[in-house]
Amino acid sequence: MAIIDSVNTLLGESSARHFQKWPILGTYVWPNATPIPATYAEEISTLKTWLSQRLDWLDKNMPDKGACAEWPVTNTGTLQLTAYPNPFEGNSLIVRIRSKNEQLVNLQVFDMGGRKLDQRSVSLQTGMNIIPMNANRWQAGVYFIRFTNNTVEQVKARVIKN
Repeated sequence: MAIIDSVNTLLGESSARHFQKWPILGTYVWPNATPIPATYAEEISTLKTWLSQRLDWLDKNMPDKGACAEWPVTNTGTLQLTAYPNPFEGNSLIVRIRSKNEQLVNLQVFDMGGRKLDQRSVSLQTGMNIIPMNANRWQAGVYFIRFTNNTVEQVKARVIKN
């Protein structure tokens, strides 16, 4: 949604020129869904609503399991960790951990000085799990994120906050 908002801001008044040249607001243009938006603001709102509903449908109907999400043969463990964007700003850090099976893991976050900023147990589902991180209070610097399961398997990521 932030990308849609930023592009909308970037386009600014050019959207008015667009609809002067092509006066299609309030007009059905295949394959748009109904109801037909009558203003540009309604077009943006309709796009966001459709996108949210579509992503929700995909999440419910296409889980990260089965043949489409088979575990890589080269990965002998049960965990895969991704943290992005890296570097990140503010609270934009997204931590995704893929689990081969349901399991309980221990999450720890350390700063460069070795101080523990976060520690908690996280219950993972089979497939992709998104772990919320509250990085707003972290200062600019390098941080280490570590997940450990009950078999002492570890996955780690180093992230940089600008």
